[in-house]
Amino acid sequence: MEDEKNIFSCKVPKREIEWRVHRVQQEMLARGVDALLVIQRIDVLYFSGTAQNGCVFIPAEGAPLLLVKKFYPRALAESPLDRIIQIQSIKEIPGLITDYRGKVPDRIGFEWDVMPVRDFRFYERLFPSAKCLDGSPAIHAVRSIKSPWELAQMENAAENSSRVFDFIGKHMRAGDTDVEISSRAELFARSIGHGAGLRIRDYQKSGLLLSHVSAAGMETGKGIDFPSLREGNCLVIEPRKRMNREDPVTLESRFFLNGYHVNEARIFSIGPPDPPFEDKAEDLMALQQEILAEIKPGVRAGQLFNISREKAVALGIGPNNQPQGTNPSWMIGNGIGLELLEPPLIADGSRQVLKPGMVLSLFSEKSLKDHYCLRIKDVVLVTETGSRTITRLSPQTFIVQ
Repeated sequence: MEDEKNIFSCKVPKREIEWRVHRVQQEMLARGVDALLVIQRIDVLYFSGTAQNGCVFIPAEGAPLLLVKKFYPRALAESPLDRIIQIQSIKEIPGLITDYRGKVPDRIGFEWDVMPVRDFRFYERLFPSAKCLDGSPAIHAVRSIKSPWELAQMENAAENSSRVFDFIGKHMRAGDTDVEISSRAELFARSIGHGAGLRIRDYQKSGLLLSHVSAAGMETGKGIDFPSLREGNCLVIEPRKRMNREDPVTLESRFFLNGYHVNEARIFSIGPPDPPFEDKAEDLMALQQEILAEIKPGVRAGQLFNISREKAVALGIGPNNQPQGTNPSWMIGNGIGLELLEPPLIADGSRQVLKPGMVLSLFSEKSLKDHYCLRIKDVVLVTETGSRTITRLSPQTFIVQ
């Protein structure tokens, strides 16, 4: 009961898990899927409350079954599910499902968007009587809509992220290197709860280079090109250099708290920026506010992308897109939550429709001739009538004296 009262608790409340399971079961029934076998680590966490090595069997009707290979005692402590079984081998799963349900379901959904072919073939052989389907659309449909409990986690992360920006503003000086600033920021961020690793939509991995995102991505089953592992550094500074009073920089924070991410960016200047930079920064702020004003239920992600480009051109900024050297399928944002990058992708040609409860990380940026970007990035919630900004940062350049 205590966990359900404390909305900022790391332990997921039982009613929250029940709500998630109920919603995915509705999606399964609508898509003709008899059961899901959830294996991807973050999906297991989402539907069970624990990320221990194992899987979650979710029938289209009835209670789910958490099958844990290790660590069983921790799964018992973390998960509010009523049915938790320890297993020694994945090969035990069909028999346990038969014991639980009377038979193996006819149509079982798997996470095709991340599951390697070799693993999928293994499960096909494990369930020879079942038709194995793509269950990832049902999972994405549910995970893309954040509950009040999830929103509370992200609000808390945004509050702490704003503290990181304030800290940087008080501890950045001319002559500091990007490494010195990011190291100080990382130490401070860890001291207020920033987690050690960033999560992405991958089979069992975490961490990525954001330039490796494919815009077609999560609508076509391939969301990330060439994922690479790294620690969850809180701060990215662009360009990487020694700070001076002539050139503003972009600081981007990826704060990870209680399992949830926020990803935000602002322009920092040591002393008032020169008029050309100041004008560009003000134009970017204006563009970002105009894009945020266009967010509402029913708008297609690709439509929002097109609006951003039109408004960028009208403001004299040029196309609002990613800098040179990144994937040519441009995007201006993405969903965010348990993973740093989630559906929907706000990308060229995307037909995904914005819905109330989606949380987006959206950016406006201007590529400069020396190949770095000024960037503004905010986290925003799609509401019933429009949008609400979760980011706590003021829409202005941070001036460091």
